[in-house]
Amino acid sequence: MHRHTVWDYCTGFSQIEEANREIGKTFYNRIRQLSVLINRDYS
Repeated sequence: MHRHTVWDYCTGFSQIEEANREIGKTFYNRIRQLSVLINRDYS
């Protein structure tokens, strides 16, 4: 079994964090686009 070092966890977490940041950005942009569409429809 492969033993994980602290360094492995640190680099793994930083990669996950980076991915989450990208996902969060696209998610936020999509929500913003949706709200703009909804506002345009109901105004």
